[in-house]
Amino acid sequence: MARRTAVVRWRPTPPDPEEVLGRLRLTTGRAARVCGVTRRQLCYWTDQGMVKAVEPSAEALGDDADGAQRVYDCGALQKVLLLKQSLARGWGVRRAAKEADTHLEESRRREETLRACSPEERQPLLAEQAQRLEEAAERLRQLVATGGRERLVAVAAQVEALGQVCGRILGNGAAMHEDVDECLEVETKLDRLEAGLEPSEDASL
Repeated sequence: MARRTAVVRWRPTPPDPEEVLGRLRLTTGRAARVCGVTRRQLCYWTDQGMVKAVEPSAEALGDDADGAQRVYDCGALQKVLLLKQSLARGWGVRRAAKEADTHLEESRRREETLRACSPEERQPLLAEQAQRLEEAAERLRQLVATGGRERLVAVAAQVEALGQVCGRILGNGAAMHEDVDECLEVETKLDRLEAGLEPSEDASL
């Protein structure tokens, strides 16, 4: 009797999100739609040097002539979103651009410093993150006690995202001081949660 050959199931290699984002290129119209700004705004910010476009490629443009002269990468989209946030606070466009540049530069330097550190040298950052987590948890408890339902709903996504990262780290038995990317991801999620917990300016009027 002939032996049955075992079928080996093919398992795809999950794509690296960072690599995908690094290859992202959007034309002017598409970039504006993704960021929730008008095409006119994006063109103006680019003309003024506040946002930098990259060299277009045939692959990025395809049959879309909408942004045939300009294409934006992930870094540019991040800058646009920061500009949008700053403008929503009532700041002028020049100040908004300056604040966005400052934030991006500080983030870049922090990442470079963190990657250059040894695992032992990252311990102070982990202690700082732990303290920030405690403070954020206390603010969440205060919101629950005072009935701040609207604010709790607003930060629910940030809480869930941060919880998923921490759960993944614990589940994998990862040592955060040895994994720079995990440190940076927690840092980003903490920043978003703390921003959501900040009292709105309207509430203080």
